[in-house]
Parts: sequence; C-alpha cells; structure tokens
Amino acid sequence: MAKYTEELGKKIADAIEQDEYTLGEICAIYSISRKTFYQWVRKYSDFKEMIDDARAGRDERLAQKARKILKQRLEHGYTVTTTRYKYAVDEYGEIYLTGKTVTMKEYSADEKTLKMAMAKEGEIEEKVENIRVPWEIIVQNQEAADQLQFLQDNGSGNFTEEEMQARREALKVKSDSPETKVDPDAYDPTLDR
Repeated sequence: MAKYTEELGKKIADAIEQDEYTLGEICAIYSISRKTFYQWVRKYSDFKEMIDDARAGRDERLAQKARKILKQRLEHGYTVTTTRYKYAVDEYGEIYLTGKTVTMKEYSADEKTLKMAMAKEGEIEEKVENIRVPWEIIVQNQEAADQLQFLQDNGSGNFTEEEMQARREALKVKSDSPETKVDPDAYDPTLDR
C-alpha cells in the first residue's frame, strides 16, 4: 500500500477531475484501496480540499458541456444519421453487399427541449425573487411592537392555542390601559385617505 504524499494526492485529484475512470479504477491505478482513499480524505485536510476542488471542476466542466449542447440544440436543432445495408446471397451461397443507404435527417429544436430550457430559466428567476429579505418595521410605541411580534409568532405556529390566548389577553389589557400614550407626531395611516 502506498503512503500519502502531496504529489500522489495531486495525481489522484487530477485523475478524478479528468473523469475518465471510476474511483475504484483510480485507486487500483495508484495501488491503494478505496478504504485508504477515504481514510486519507478524513485524515489529510489538504487532500480533502484537492479532491473537493477536483470534483467541483469536473462538475462545472460537465455542466458547461451540457449547456453547450443545449444551446446548440436550441439554435440549430440536431441531425440523426441512419445507415442501412442491403445484402444478397450469390449462387455460391456467399453473402455480399448490394447497397448502402445513408439517411441524414435534421430536426429543429424540439418542444420538450425548449420547455426544459425555459423552465430552468424560470426556476433561476424564481429563486432570485423568492430570496427572503427580512422586513424592517419601525413603530412609534411598544404596543404596536408587541402586536407585530404577536402576528409574527402566530404565523410561525410556535405556540399552542392556550399560549396564543394568553398573549391576546395581555395585549388587550395593554391597549385598554389609560397609561398608553400616543405620540402626536406619530404616523397615522388614516390621514393618507
């Protein structure tokens, strides 16, 4: 069994990035077992990093090839070549070629490919649009802050019905108390009408 060296680690990472062999074949080429490979990944952080980078590079190259093929299909369609051979038997029982027909048929971008590309683009846009940005609400008094907190907590489903009822009562008592003061300079949405 080979000992780990940085040079051997680079060779293994390069082989993974080239994506020509399976992991088992790579291990056999460099005379290590799969178990040893995974032990090295756990034990040597630089080796793990090289392997992760190699896999990321391989995946990116594969995705790039897929995008290139998809783009080509969308722009130019694709061609299917079919070859047919005709054989015959002569008077001596020998088989010989009597004809060869090569058919090339070009297809425009099919509807399924177009739908897939459009759906993928829509998913990307939807992910960007659905990124949650927390709201920042500025309130003028503690009562409004408590009520907003109540709405947020109620929507999350973190509380039982009894706890929610107790919080409603506490907020009701606060809003009915005479010590609640309203700032005369506070924003009043009813004045916007």
